[in-house]
Amino acid sequence: QEQPQTQGQTDEGAEFALTGQPLEIWTFIDDYRVITGKTLHLTVQVMWKLGVTVNLEEMDKISFSPFTTENVTRGERQIFDNEHDYAGITYALSLPSDIKSGIYSIPSFSLSYRNEVDKTEGMATSAPVAIKKVGILAEGKVDRDVIAIGDRITYTLTIRHERMVKLL
Repeated sequence: QEQPQTQGQTDEGAEFALTGQPLEIWTFIDDYRVITGKTLHLTVQVMWKLGVTVNLEEMDKISFSPFTTENVTRGERQIFDNEHDYAGITYALSLPSDIKSGIYSIPSFSLSYRNEVDKTEGMATSAPVAIKKVGILAEGKVDRDVIAIGDRITYTLTIRHERMVKLL
C-alpha cells in the first residue's frame, strides 16, 4: 500500500487535516535558506492511528544527502486524540562547506508500518523540502512581541555571509 505524502506548512494559522491514512509524516523547516556553518532544523511529525505499529528507530538511520546529520532528537510517543498517537523528531542538518550556492533538496524518506487490527503492512512517505544555499543571510528582529506607537524598541540586524563574500 502506498500512502500519499502530506507536507506541513509553517504559515501561522494554517490548520492540518488528517487524511485518514494509517501513518502520516509531516515535515517542517526552520529556514529555507542556509549558508555554510549554519544549522538547519528539520522537524518531522509522525502521526499514526491506534492499532498501528511504527518502527521509529528507523528514523535515526535516514540519510538526507547532500545534507549532513549533526544530531537527531527523537521525542516520546504521545497521545494526539482518541484515535491517533504521534512522535516528533528533530534533525540538525548542515551542508558541506565545499558545496556551491543553489537549490538543494532534503530528500523524502519512507517509514514502514503494520496495522495490527487488519494485519496489513504499508509505507508512508514524506515530502521533499527545497532549501536554497545563499552567500549572505540577513535577519532582523525586535526586542518585543507587542508595541504601541511611541514605544522605544531595539531592532537587531544580523548579517551572516560566506567566507569569500565581501560586505559593502
